[in-house]
Amino acid sequence: MISALVGLGGGCTRPNESHCGNKEGDATCAARDPARPHCDRCEAINDGCVAQPVTEPGCGEQDEGAGSDEGSDATTEVATAESTGSLCGNGAIDPGEACDGAALPEGSDCLSEGLGEGVPGCAGDCSALDYSVCPPFVGCGDGVVSNGEQCDGTNLAGQTCGQFPGYQGAGLACTDDCMLDMSMCGTCVLTGGSCRSGQDVCCTTGDTCSIVMMICCQGPGCL
Repeated sequence: MISALVGLGGGCTRPNESHCGNKEGDATCAARDPARPHCDRCEAINDGCVAQPVTEPGCGEQDEGAGSDEGSDATTEVATAESTGSLCGNGAIDPGEACDGAALPEGSDCLSEGLGEGVPGCAGDCSALDYSVCPPFVGCGDGVVSNGEQCDGTNLAGQTCGQFPGYQGAGLACTDDCMLDMSMCGTCVLTGGSCRSGQDVCCTTGDTCSIVMMICCQGPGCL
């Protein structure tokens, strides 16, 4: 029986309607075997699926799917199959995909959507980023120093008064809107101001406390 059908290949006048998924054609072949993504309903083997586009009619007028039209449609159908997610799950962002598993567009994060810190997931069909996995944005008052905050409650992010020019002491605090409050920090002595060397005192940037004159100064005359 197979040998008889082979004899019809390329010159048959009546197509085998059961081949290629009952007129599903190239889409069936592409899904079934990527190595044979094109349908030729006059081909006896492999259920009519062939490796090359069908460019010759071969089946006469009754073969609606044969001929150069089918060959040109094959590329379109295979491309459509790829763009609608046939490669989804391979871990790489292919054409037509917004993401693929852990593979996300560069710079994807939850903060850009007004949510908490983290990265989004990817929809199962690779069509869109999934922000439902992001934590909610709590903001100022949660004890965590987030983007746009200098501090949060008692969390000063390791900062002290002495890190800022002109200030000293341990009075650094945090405001209700998560900004640093240096109003309780001690201020450094300005140039020419009285100081005593050895005391817990600071001079303004560049000055030192003169052990002779007991003022904040700088330069050769500051002894």
